[in-house]
Amino acid sequence: MGHRKQEDEFFPRLVEGMTGPLFNSNFPDQVVCGSTVTLVRTKSGHVYYWGRHRTVGEACMWPRIMDVLANNSHVVTHLGAGNMHLVCSTSGGATVAR
Repeated sequence: MGHRKQEDEFFPRLVEGMTGPLFNSNFPDQVVCGSTVTLVRTKSGHVYYWGRHRTVGEACMWPRIMDVLANNSHVVTHLGAGNMHLVCSTSGGATVAR
């Protein structure tokens, strides 16, 4: 996942959405994977998400910022993902779960 198409990938390759000018100074520093989801935390504490963590709805096929955290000035310090859940804890002591 993360390659903008719903096709099987048989070999690992770079997720292009995690490169470019945005990530030159705000590089990814933590990666967490659940069974069908990937979370990446950047140096600044922003979290990018792709995959599917619910049984309903469409999967996100490329890295997308979790704007609910970024727009509320949360700096994420820890990440977790499982089969059908995501958990982020912040420097302000908040825990956000989906």
